[in-house]
Amino acid sequence: MGEYICHLKKYRQFAGLTQDELAREVNVRRETNAPIEEIVVFDQL
Repeated sequence: MGEYICHLKKYRQFAGLTQDELAREVNVRRETNAPIEEIVVFDQL
């Protein structure tokens, strides 16, 4: 079983952006980004 981890938080922090700044850049609300940063998906193969 594979594990896929979203690295959005790591790359956002590396770019020196806050969640609010990133949300403005991609035209979404900050509340949209926060849950995405915590996503871990397990492959069912």
